Order: sequence, then C-alpha cells, then structure tokens
Amino acid sequence: PEPAPASASPSRSWLAAMGAFLHPPVMREPGARLVVAIRLFAGLAFNVFQVLWSVSLQERFSFGPADYGAFMGVVGCSYAVSQGFVAKRLIHASQGNTVPLALACVTLLGLGRPLALWTTDVRVVYVAFCLMVVALGVLNTLITSACSALASQDEIGGLFGILDATENLTGIVGPILGGILTSISPRLPLAVVVGCYAINFVLIALYFRKHVILPSVAREKKEN
Repeated sequence: PEPAPASASPSRSWLAAMGAFLHPPVMREPGARLVVAIRLFAGLAFNVFQVLWSVSLQERFSFGPADYGAFMGVVGCSYAVSQGFVAKRLIHASQGNTVPLALACVTLLGLGRPLALWTTDVRVVYVAFCLMVVALGVLNTLITSACSALASQDEIGGLFGILDATENLTGIVGPILGGILTSISPRLPLAVVVGCYAINFVLIALYFRKHVILPSVAREKKEN
C-alpha cells in the first residue's frame, strides 16, 4: 500500500485538537449538557427581557439616572444576600433533592418578569425584582454546585469556560433577538422570555434528578 501523505497526520491532529477544544470530554456527560442548556435559556430570557425593561421603566415611572442607580443598588444587594446567605441555606435544607428548589426559582423568574413589566406600582416592581434576583442567585448557585459535582478537577475549568461562553453568547444574541421580535410585535419578546423559563422548567423537572443529582451522588460515593 502507498504511504499516507506526510501532511495527513498533522492535519488529523489539528482537527482532533480543535474538536477536543470545542467539545471537551466533560460535555459527553448528559448532566453537563443539561446544565449548559439551562444556562443558555436563562441567559436568553434575561437578555431579551432587557430590551423591554429600561424603556418600560422610563415610560411607566419616568425613571431618571438617580432612579436607575437606586434600583440597581437594591438589585445588587439582593443578589449578594442571595449568594452569601439564602442560597446555601436553601440548598442545605433541600437535603440533596434540589429539583423542587430549582423549579421554584424558575417559576419565580418566569412569573416575576411579566408582573414587573405590567404593574403600575413601582413598589411591586421592587418586590418582584428582589424575589427574582434572589431566585436567580439560588439557581446560579445550584448550577455551580452541579458543575463541581459533575466534572473532575481536570475538567471543571473546561465546563465553567463553556458556561461563561454560553452566557456571553446570549449577551450578544439576546438583545439582537429582542430587537427583531419587538419590531414584529411588542408582545413577542415577553412571550419568548416566558417560553425560555418554561423550557427550563421542563428540562429540570424531567432530567435534573436523573442526569445531575444521581450522578453527583454516585461520584461522591465512589470518591469516598
């Protein structure tokens, strides 16, 4: 048989390296793909909603720079409380079954956004957003915990990198998509936002325990 061209082997090696970079071994795990999908739809929902949100606040409540500053301060404080205090205690109280907690977070996010967008009472906006931000903090903590349990020490960095890349991608695609949808119908962006949370609700209800919780427990038992 004729020998293979000298360039064939380097070419295959380069393609294999690119494939490993774009599709690391940890992504072969269904749980890892599930977590990335949850982050994808949550990111899209957030960024599509932002297209409506600033305009809506100005139109309903004549928000100025000082109002936006106060509002974002409350949001930031709520997220810090969620990450530093609420999330850990709720996850500990769930005793390993975090599916109901994750579903509650997604439900709060999915119902809170229409409420915040439609209400004419600024106090309701603050309450709704505080609850949503706490729910978002808990959900993000759940995702981080899931990643730590699903991936080995060698793979965890790659998985977090994919999650960050996914979030950054939604930051680009979401506003563009929101603008296109708004030009078609002002109601479409909110429908997409609620739809993204509905998809996450279904994904968590059907697959989170099977592909995230149970493999995590199995890994812990194997390591111990």
